[in-house]
Amino acid sequence: MDQLVSKFEGNIDFKGQQLAESVSNTVLIVGSVASCLIGFVTQNVKLTCYAFAIFLILDLVIVVPPWKQYRANPVRFATSNRSIEVVN
Repeated sequence: MDQLVSKFEGNIDFKGQQLAESVSNTVLIVGSVASCLIGFVTQNVKLTCYAFAIFLILDLVIVVPPWKQYRANPVRFATSNRSIEVVN
């Protein structure tokens, strides 16, 4: 179980978050329009819901895992030059 969790657990950087958001929005908009058109042409609400569910699952597969393109620009933190003194 730990191996499965470690595979899907990952950090993405800020540019990766922006990319994931824009990809997610694009897939959901295209999926909404496409599913509405499919439903309109076929006159079937069930088919509209199935088409949108397929696009939603596609969106989850594309965006949720920490793919390499979402981790391409890691944040580099500056090192501290000061030492911290602990007072008891």
